Amino acid sequence: MRRCYVAILALLSFVLVVYGLKCRYCAVEKPHKGCLKKAAECYPRRGLTCISINIYYRGKLQFRTESCARNLRHCRQKLTNKKTGFSMNVTCCASRDFCNHWDKEERD
Repeated sequence: MRRCYVAILALLSFVLVVYGLKCRYCAVEKPHKGCLKKAAECYPRRGLTCISINIYYRGKLQFRTESCARNLRHCRQKLTNKKTGFSMNVTCCASRDFCNHWDKEERD
């Protein structure tokens, strides 16, 4: 019985390590201000990734959103509307926990 318990714990910890990617969730983040509402963490479903979406106006970052990707079709998408001056850059990642969160150098 004890061996069975140990085997189940080992298997459970393996599953958590392999599929336990954590992403940062922030609905709206502004440069130099941070997340406008309290940031949290989310866990993407198996096979999916973390995602970040940057919105620019005339080349200057206006705001950003970070979350768990619901599908992969938008990853690496870049859209530009020359009439309005707005552009969007979508990035997906799964390299490490919270890989979708920008660091201080990216914010400034």
